[in-house]
Amino acid sequence: MSEASPEFPPELVELILRELRGSKRDLASCSLVCRGWMVLAKNQMTLRIGDPQTIPGFIDLVQSPTSSLSATTRRLRIRGRHFQKETVPLRVLEMLPQFSQLQHLTLWCRFPDLLPVRLPVLTRLFLSGIFPSYSTFARFMTGFPALQDLTLCEVAWNFSPDEDDTPTFTFPSLELKSASFSWEFSRLAVERRIENIILSLWTPRVIVAHRGPTTIPLHYLKTLSKYLQHLGGHLQYLVLPRRVAQNDFSMLDFSHSSNLRHLKIHQAVTTMNSLAWALPELEPMLANIGSCCSLEILILTVRVAWGMGSSWLPLPQFLVELLDKPQFASIQEIRFAMHGSPVLRDPSVQQNFESTLIAALPKAVADKLTFIKDTY
Repeated sequence: MSEASPEFPPELVELILRELRGSKRDLASCSLVCRGWMVLAKNQMTLRIGDPQTIPGFIDLVQSPTSSLSATTRRLRIRGRHFQKETVPLRVLEMLPQFSQLQHLTLWCRFPDLLPVRLPVLTRLFLSGIFPSYSTFARFMTGFPALQDLTLCEVAWNFSPDEDDTPTFTFPSLELKSASFSWEFSRLAVERRIENIILSLWTPRVIVAHRGPTTIPLHYLKTLSKYLQHLGGHLQYLVLPRRVAQNDFSMLDFSHSSNLRHLKIHQAVTTMNSLAWALPELEPMLANIGSCCSLEILILTVRVAWGMGSSWLPLPQFLVELLDKPQFASIQEIRFAMHGSPVLRDPSVQQNFESTLIAALPKAVADKLTFIKDTY
């Protein structure tokens, strides 16, 4: 390994290596160029623990006096099918503060009863799993002063009669760049605390996910409406799930969301055999939002080979009528994000969707369309 670094600015090398983040082999090759690149490449690697049998070796490695693992790891992921049923050993979570440079952390597991884990430079946190109690979860969330991006994916906690009315620890107030959340509504303990949690999240970017039944519960829509009022003009980017009934969605109050510019709706379009249709509820959804907000970017995810009923609207007709309405004159771009395994298996699916849709639209409408990969 060379001591000297090639004549590239470290910032440029880091941008290049960031594009290789999904390839361990490429990052490993780059780490052999020189010592400078080795450090930068290791910063892009994610340390993954997916099996409880690897935990003893992981602990020994972290505690080894010759190991630099805890000082150099930027991304740590503890996630595996075993951890969804088994509790992660308390010792592993208690070791997390040793990772002084940790910036991204994913925990998908059952959690033990633990004290706050302080990670002063952590900026991104993904949590999914069950805590012993609401207070344990709330206390855990106090240890991340630099947190910017929070994802709560069906986080839950066990019901505790002692905390039924007055939890021993309240959820901390967090100022974030992005917040994403979904819930397991079958748990009464979760339902009673959702409002306390999301009203503590101050952010311009909100992602509402939903993996439950077809219709989102009424009480949750009321909470979301209250949250929209709470954020007011601070909200700029919103992602909504498809699984919202038409009558229920009208309950959401966007009258305070004056600065909402980017809107994404999941599974809003379906396509089969190059033809495309818009979700029937999409029109009233957008009418409710467009009456209060001057949208600039509309993002609609496209599900391939997904069934639809007779009430689905032909997509070209829907787009022409949408952009012809005065309240949507502010829309500068409509992005279609392709979704589903058929797109991954056959790139021509997306190509056919694009060409057929553009050919069926007036040029003024077609010029506003772009096609992207489905990411949040």
